[in-house]
Amino acid sequence: MPQSFVDHNLKAGDVILSKDSNIGKTIILDQDYPNYMLSGALYKLPLNDSDKFYILSFIKHRYFREQLNRLVPKGATLRHAGTKFLDCNIPFPANNRDAIVDYVSYATRKIVNIEIEIRKRNSQINDIIETEIVKNQKHNNNYICSHTTYKQLSTCKRLDTGVYSDTFQRIFHLLTNYKLGVFYIDTQKLKSGNTPRTRNISSYSEGSTRWITPTNCSD
Repeated sequence: MPQSFVDHNLKAGDVILSKDSNIGKTIILDQDYPNYMLSGALYKLPLNDSDKFYILSFIKHRYFREQLNRLVPKGATLRHAGTKFLDCNIPFPANNRDAIVDYVSYATRKIVNIEIEIRKRNSQINDIIETEIVKNQKHNNNYICSHTTYKQLSTCKRLDTGVYSDTFQRIFHLLTNYKLGVFYIDTQKLKSGNTPRTRNISSYSEGSTRWITPTNCSD
């Protein structure tokens, strides 16, 4: 509804925090987003440029998460934090404040810039791969979208999956129709992880082991 639209004037460098469900998760925008509106679950933090990256570093730290977990009741599927995150403490040094804030801000900014560069290069790699596949398709074998059949359901034995969608079928066709060939990984070489009984390995330190979950994976 256009009359309900609120222009939040989202700019590169704005820090956005989730206050519902996945509370405390925070991002910093890497570009301007004109004509975009935040949902009710998101909050644009009103941060000064001078302290923004210093504060962001603590919001990303478990120190902030532990405070938030104490403030917000647990047990609900959707945890509504409201604005309780504004009660969390961000410590500033009593001595050498400017030097320490500048140092932490510089390190955090470098991390952000590296992640932006990784996303940029990842996008470029994806574009190269997509162009290669699309331009090298076998002739006379055009893609035709088909509805899901009982045989497909019987073979996959799953209903809650996107393998029947037009998007998946289109991508699958491009791969299998690649004129330079396609091969399948031997299922015997595939490894699936196990959920550890003890899950207190989330805190990472030099030389320790980290548990990789689907949450750590993205497009």
